[in-house]
Amino acid sequence: MKYIFSILFIISSFILNAQDFYINLQTGNGFPTEAGQTNYYNIDIVDNVETREIITGGFGEGLYFRGNFGYNYSSAVSFEFGFNYLLGKTIINEEDYNFFIQNNIIYNEIDYVRNIRAFLFTPQLVIKIPSKSTLKPYIKTGVVVGTFMKSNFESNFLAEGTNGSTTIDITRVLDGGTPFGFTAALGTTYDLNDKLSLIANFTLLNMSYRPYKSTVVKYMRNGEDELNNLTLRERETLFNNKVEIDSNVMPNDNEVNRALPISLPMSNVSFNVGLQVNL
Repeated sequence: MKYIFSILFIISSFILNAQDFYINLQTGNGFPTEAGQTNYYNIDIVDNVETREIITGGFGEGLYFRGNFGYNYSSAVSFEFGFNYLLGKTIINEEDYNFFIQNNIIYNEIDYVRNIRAFLFTPQLVIKIPSKSTLKPYIKTGVVVGTFMKSNFESNFLAEGTNGSTTIDITRVLDGGTPFGFTAALGTTYDLNDKLSLIANFTLLNMSYRPYKSTVVKYMRNGEDELNNLTLRERETLFNNKVEIDSNVMPNDNEVNRALPISLPMSNVSFNVGLQVNL
């Protein structure tokens, strides 16, 4: 019987303390920090004069949709568990080449189009700054774990010369891997009533993403689909920390290609606004 009373006591305590829980929904835009810049650049070569120009932007740039479930441990401390979605901005850089080969003018153009979509899980500690007004500032910090990471890398090639032109369009999907980073925020809530509050904050993210593999999902040559003509080695690449290459042995086209990892910077600062509901 005492176990039944204990269970009833726990349930009643949870119901009575339901006001200690809250949820908030936010949306915002992320801007890359210095550490979050990709440092891609445009290349333009005309008459043996080469010009390079840095393209600003990073893979953490874009729209954020955030949902957080929180628990008020005390009047000064809360714990939050967030699940965020990043709709990353598309980064485009170009390479243009004009040169002569045996009195023939050759023109090559390559466009690279890249972006990342990601779900980010963020457990955080919230410290509330004492305030007797309707504005209640806070700071919070925690970790970020990336889940369901996926990035699309497109390469569009155009070559023109006296013998005609050739186009090649390739799309690669980079996925796998679990990035881990840190986040911190400074913000405030504005109480509308006992249940509803407006919320605004600046959030800093420090993280990079190292995908596990790359897969070619589109290969078009002069408008014709030639994806099925690619070998397994040409379609798939696994990223490993150590790669051995024997120059005396021809690569096996029936095995996946292996390469050293690449790192995609996602560090950013974002401004977010939303609504908080006290349960």
